[in-house]
Amino acid sequence: MTPQAREATDHFFGKDKDHVREDLKGYDEENKSEVHKKVEEHLGSNIDVESYKKGLSKDKHGRDVRIGRLIKDERLRNDFANDSARAGAKSSHGHYATIVRGTEVAGQTNSAPDEQHPRGHSWGDESCKNVDTGSNKRYLAHEVKHGSVVVRVHDNTDKEIYRATLHPHNNDLGHTAYAVDSEYGVKHNNFTKHAEDVAKRLSGSHKGGTFSYKKNNKVYDDSDKTYMIHPNVSKEDLDRVQMSKDIINHPNATKEHFDRGIKDENHEVRQAVVSHPNASKEHLDAGIRDIKNNVRKAVVLNPNATTEHLDAGMKDKDVYIRHAVLFHPNATVKHLDAGMKDKEGTVRMSVFGHAKSTIEHVNAGIKDKDSNVRVNAIRSPLATKEHIQLGINDKDSTVRRYALNRIKDFPEHTFN
Repeated sequence: MTPQAREATDHFFGKDKDHVREDLKGYDEENKSEVHKKVEEHLGSNIDVESYKKGLSKDKHGRDVRIGRLIKDERLRNDFANDSARAGAKSSHGHYATIVRGTEVAGQTNSAPDEQHPRGHSWGDESCKNVDTGSNKRYLAHEVKHGSVVVRVHDNTDKEIYRATLHPHNNDLGHTAYAVDSEYGVKHNNFTKHAEDVAKRLSGSHKGGTFSYKKNNKVYDDSDKTYMIHPNVSKEDLDRVQMSKDIINHPNATKEHFDRGIKDENHEVRQAVVSHPNASKEHLDAGIRDIKNNVRKAVVLNPNATTEHLDAGMKDKDVYIRHAVLFHPNATVKHLDAGMKDKEGTVRMSVFGHAKSTIEHVNAGIKDKDSNVRVNAIRSPLATKEHIQLGINDKDSTVRRYALNRIKDFPEHTFN
């Protein structure tokens, strides 16, 4: 690592240290036992899972105290003492995170075991940045040199199940900030939150210069996001910055920023607003009427899109927007029916992948003039032996091939 890269991250790791282990914040909070919740209600305070397993809470002075001594209800005290959720507290710490810089970054996906990773890493030869075989291994030396950081999540058997790479960004004065650039493995909201929290702590406070930071151009660019706004700037700071999609995606962005963004002349900013999970119905209403196709498409891909937004999407002149509607979990049978009547085969063939697709859609699809639509009808889990027989007799060789592959799903039937 360069001296500058070490200096920028020493506050997190400590001088001459390259490895930090942390409890995983919040992962088990949603899985608290019923007794755990009752104890919290009885004591009137939150108790994290690891402290609960150890039988500890905090008093008003922040000192550790035994939970059993604080519980006044005898039945609840007995339930707490026998709660199976506390079993194995001494031998297992559940999921945890390790954060590394320096040489360990070069081995971020290497399957070879070492002292810290006796089972090796979980990705092995699957990664393009594998130190031995990866097609992009040339970036590893630069990531070590310029201070990239890797966050891993381990399960309670020490197996690595998630990996995030955090890359350094610099502003006009050379100050450094970090952002999550890639994630691999098990996707869980708490894993992402922990990696983003590490990025915020690595970034520290904004020390002057522009709020916009540019990714080091020597590291592997997995996210295709070159610029970021420092993660710890305040709402007031954001108010003073020229509107951009980075502001919309900033953790301190507010409704006021979204209101400004949906009216911005830059369509990428408007797209960022309607793509955001916090976009309101009013923002989506404006987006579905937007002149730009990418903005309207982002609306129908937003999990919060309403039936009205999807209705508008199915009437859109852009085939890719109509196609996108049929992947939305809130799409109705009415939308799928419209999709089967669409003039574009691309739209019709996407109907069969939706959970609400019906046997009527398959009936229509197996007779469609477009062979790709007939193939997708054959592949539908709703396809019957009659549909397969029609596919076997189809004039198109690809349809016949897919139909023949489905014969094994009907072992009791003889096909002609």
